[in-house]
Amino acid sequence: MGRESHFMRIRKRNASDEVHMRITLSVLYYNDADFMEKTLIKPEECREYRSRPGLCWINVDGGIDPEMTKEIGTIFGFHHLVIEDILQGNQRPRIDEFDHYVYVVFNTFSLDKNNQSIIQERICMILGEDHLITFGKKPGDIFESIRNKIRYDHGKIRKAGSDYLAYALMNAVVDHYYIILEKLSEDIDKLEEELLNKPDHKTLHAIHRLRNELLYLSKSVWPLREVLDQVTHEGFPIIKTGTVIYFKDLYDHTIQIREQLEILRDIVSGMMDIYLSSTSNKMNAVMKRLTLITTIFMPLTVLVGIGGMSEWTMVTGSENWRIAYPLFILGMIITGIVTYLYFKWKKWT
Repeated sequence: MGRESHFMRIRKRNASDEVHMRITLSVLYYNDADFMEKTLIKPEECREYRSRPGLCWINVDGGIDPEMTKEIGTIFGFHHLVIEDILQGNQRPRIDEFDHYVYVVFNTFSLDKNNQSIIQERICMILGEDHLITFGKKPGDIFESIRNKIRYDHGKIRKAGSDYLAYALMNAVVDHYYIILEKLSEDIDKLEEELLNKPDHKTLHAIHRLRNELLYLSKSVWPLREVLDQVTHEGFPIIKTGTVIYFKDLYDHTIQIREQLEILRDIVSGMMDIYLSSTSNKMNAVMKRLTLITTIFMPLTVLVGIGGMSEWTMVTGSENWRIAYPLFILGMIITGIVTYLYFKWKKWT
């Protein structure tokens, strides 16, 4: 397994991923005393739950079907621009207020089954007085913990309205940011260990990819912060005053996440600088050794050149070479040793 598989990658769902997905339409209806969960066959079945007293959470996942979206939009009175936004799938996170509902778009990030990739998902949420509708493009979501609270817990979420349910869903999104931050911190620790032990070009690529992912996550948190800022400061009639305080707490969490992401980005940028400095130092060390070898051999080359001249009869003569040649070689060796010791004394080695 390659080294890159040890570090996370952000993976977006695209059209080819959705071909094999099965679109699921489900409803979760509840009030303080009653609870019901059901998978619906046709969008027309949603009408029954709109007229019931209580709160219904309708969820569509596994893809966006134009006909199903338009039918649901007709039943609940969506504006045609909202339907277009849901179908387009490339909208920036934001919040818009209409006559009887609030339309919210935000991104979720979760880890895959192997905890190696970050999966991004765009969620469209329509918040009404007695209903909440969510649209997602992949099967399953990160909201199972909220469903379990509704199923088994008769606490605040069963007594509160749709605005508190919207908060709970967005809180689950923010909680997953912390999970991803923890995994990114682990990846950074692994990279630091590699950087100190034996860095190579794969380490550089991993650092570069991790820095880009942190930048992307930071840019994704910022629009969510703006959405929460609008909820807490502008105020929406559909969101009760008692629930706004929860959104304020969520707003503070997004600021903390953004700050932690900036800290991790600074650490990764520092790792990039360390890698480049380490590479430069290694290159300097190699050049230093090569320069030392070249300098040692420079006087030896001169001696070899002189000794090889045919006019120098001390070496080339028929009688003298038996004594002069060994002495000449010995002199070359001594010259090389003296040159090296001189460099050693000067601490140039």
